[in-house]
Amino acid sequence: MESGTAVKNKELTLTLDELITHYEMSNLADGKSPSIVKWYDDILKAFSKYRKANKQSCSISDFNVDTVRDYVLYLRKKPKFQGHPYTPQQTEPVSMSTVRGHLLGVEGPDHQGWSRPRDTGA
Repeated sequence: MESGTAVKNKELTLTLDELITHYEMSNLADGKSPSIVKWYDDILKAFSKYRKANKQSCSISDFNVDTVRDYVLYLRKKPKFQGHPYTPQQTEPVSMSTVRGHLLGVEGPDHQGWSRPRDTGA
């Protein structure tokens, strides 16, 4: 019984960077194409970078619906090509398809990520 508790507590203390590593290994083990694995990795690393830059918790146990909503609001205001190494930043924000892509990447392929309310059984 104690080992199950230890695993449960370890899951609750998992950081976003640890999740990214586990998710990448899982995608590779599932036989997903290298381009899909890289896409998820890039999206999740951008999310992690945003959280760290804004001094927000990267502990998975702290994530909820508002965590992803906050990220979407940030993306909707983010200038196109901000921080791009070759293309100059533009004044208009990133496209809605970019925002949707990031949302899908953060939610994962089952679309049951942190942006959806969880059934608490209550």
